[in-house]
Amino acid sequence: MHSQPVKLNFNQYQSQVESLIDEAGAEVDAAHLWDRIGHWAQEDGDWLTAEVYYCKAFELEPDRYGYCLGTALNFLDQYEEALPILKKQAEIHMPDALAWGQLARAQERLGQIGSCIESLRKAIELDPEYTIAYFNLGGVLWNKEDRREAISVWSDALGRFPDHEESMKLRRALPQFFPDDL
Repeated sequence: MHSQPVKLNFNQYQSQVESLIDEAGAEVDAAHLWDRIGHWAQEDGDWLTAEVYYCKAFELEPDRYGYCLGTALNFLDQYEEALPILKKQAEIHMPDALAWGQLARAQERLGQIGSCIESLRKAIELDPEYTIAYFNLGGVLWNKEDRREAISVWSDALGRFPDHEESMKLRRALPQFFPDDL
């Protein structure tokens, strides 16, 4: 995860960790180890495997490992399952911008647009540098046909993050609102 060289591949790591958990039982933090396997799979882009291991961690310690499971469920388009997990994480166990952002994603995909907007605003309030939350909020507002508010949010985003990839996309998509010299 931190660009350090390792001598194991994912399958070797997975096998060794599973053996350790089986052999050591209560002497190891199994939830943490399941989570670590999930993160390796996630880093490899294997969300199905990540979800399996995040679920194992969540079963042992739902308060501590709900965010990872909820995020994996979002990436697997399982928004109905993700929503209650992410809601609890954002509101209670991990009330940070990323949790609110993932909650907003599930809410949007389930058509809960008002809640999605509130969650994205909360994410931005918690982390004014959470770039993608600005662009997502603008997009949700635009799709809701609240053009004036969408343009306001995107204008703020362009001012804060003028060189971000999303800023470039926005200028190309809506040059009548956001000329290149903005």
